[in-house]
Amino acid sequence: MCIIVIKKSNNPLYAFFIGLNRDEKYNKTWDGIRNHWKQFPDVFGYKDNATRGTWFAYNKSIIAILINRESEEYEHLDSRSKIVLHALLSATEIYQAIKNLSAIDLSNVKPFNLILLNRDKVVWITNLKEKCLSKQPLTKVVDQDLIMINRSHPNDFYEKRIASNFEKFKIAKEPNPIKNDWKEWEQILTLESFSETPSEENTLWLNSQEWGTLTSDIIVLPNDKSLPVIVHNV
Repeated sequence: MCIIVIKKSNNPLYAFFIGLNRDEKYNKTWDGIRNHWKQFPDVFGYKDNATRGTWFAYNKSIIAILINRESEEYEHLDSRSKIVLHALLSATEIYQAIKNLSAIDLSNVKPFNLILLNRDKVVWITNLKEKCLSKQPLTKVVDQDLIMINRSHPNDFYEKRIASNFEKFKIAKEPNPIKNDWKEWEQILTLESFSETPSEENTLWLNSQEWGTLTSDIIVLPNDKSLPVIVHNV
């Protein structure tokens, strides 16, 4: 299950540092970050070759990251893969991205967590509450200096990967893109373990028989709006 780390920067040059590990089946293929979608001309991100959607993309104003919420009873519903693209369509503010999602009946979409962030705030969006799907996006501003999220709600310390790594990120040296120094975050993001069930997941880089961590990125959002998002592939 993918996992996101978001930390407010202490460096005035940057707003946030984001760690993103994508966990998927080994047979999944994807294309790298670029503008893949003619109907979304201002959106850059990874493209899932099977669905033509994405789990991570951004425009000039907003970063969007999607995580699956596991639930076998909803596997017959529509793919989550276009949620990021719909959210970012012509959106320059987070409220516009949420409005885009409000035009979709999200109760027809497999359960998801969506993180939207700009230079000012982080918003968590889901369509699942207490095992019930919602037609409208359920939103919450997450105002904490350090945020981790995977299959549950932000900073859920019942999730072993979050509980095992939260303090590590809290004390880790921030990345420094100017000096090309990503070392301490890279070390936490790439520490491996073998796992077949959620109870065994305690590191951020996972391996099992059929699935594992396929990509790991450190994303930097500069405070200067004229500068592009920085993506460092670990």
